[in-house]
Amino acid sequence: MTRFLYGVGIIGWVGMCCKSDRVPTTMSAYIQSTSSSQVFTTSSKTPEVGDLRKLYSGLPKSCEVQIKTGASSVNPSDLYPTVAASSLPHVLGSDVAGEVVAAESSCQRLKVGDRVWGDIGANTKTLQGEKTKELGGYGEYAVALESQLATIPPGVSVQTAGALPKVALTSYKALVWYAGAKNDSLWQRSPTVLILGV
Repeated sequence: MTRFLYGVGIIGWVGMCCKSDRVPTTMSAYIQSTSSSQVFTTSSKTPEVGDLRKLYSGLPKSCEVQIKTGASSVNPSDLYPTVAASSLPHVLGSDVAGEVVAAESSCQRLKVGDRVWGDIGANTKTLQGEKTKELGGYGEYAVALESQLATIPPGVSVQTAGALPKVALTSYKALVWYAGAKNDSLWQRSPTVLILGV
């Protein structure tokens, strides 16, 4: 089963997965099925390396990798994401952690077998020019750009890594972009930082 960690601390089990070297053609996933309906399905098409370039325009130059999802999390932006009508049905979920099971030959950092994590919920456009989100973390498999992922540090579980991407990036942006933490002078003033959470 694929484990999903919710940002509010609730752990839920969804999906069925099996131990196999063969990637199935369909998978369990939580999808946006219509503009107003989100459902769980056991028959979503499994994404493949190369799919992103077939769906989206203006992506940065980066190779694609296929990930067997081990964990994901729910963030406020995941509740009602902007998904173009032409992209439906569309697997939801921006955070993902798991194992690389396939990679384009042009990948330089990641290889099959690497444990990875990242926020794959990038704003992008469809080939038709519609604004949409590139998602996929709520499926048994996901495809992402190598540039969206990092290797999970030793000692960090896949479940912990799946809960971190969006909240870690949000915290980083708050400290570095808005509070000026990239500037050493901020730390010389001995600032107080309030951290809410567990």
